[in-house]
Amino acid sequence: MTNINKINKKQKSIMAEYMQEHPDLARNILPNCAQGRTVAQRLWEQLSLKLNSVGPPTKELKMWRKVFADHKQHFKKKLSFNKASKQKTGSGSYQEKLLTASEELLLQKR
Repeated sequence: MTNINKINKKQKSIMAEYMQEHPDLARNILPNCAQGRTVAQRLWEQLSLKLNSVGPPTKELKMWRKVFADHKQHFKKKLSFNKASKQKTGSGSYQEKLLTASEELLLQKR
C-alpha cells in the first residue's frame, strides 16, 4: 500500500460500517444506468464527507474510491491466502493472516 492510501483507524471503521449498510455499493452492483450512477455518486459523496470529517487525512471523492478498492483487494488477498493455507497437504503448519476489525465487518456481509 502506498502512502496515499493510508487512513486512520476511525476512518477504516467508518468505511467498513458504511459499506456494511450499503452492500450494493461495496460490491459495486448498482445498476449501470443514469439512476444507478446518481445513487452511487450520492453515496460516495456522503461517505467522503464522513471520512473527511474525522481526518486527517482528507481526500477527494475519487481518492476515497481508490482507497476502498485497494483495501478490498488487500482483504481478498488475505482471504485467498488463508483458504489456500487451509487446503495445503503435506507437512507444515497452518498459517493464517489475521483480519482486522474493519475487515471482519466486511466479511459479515459477504
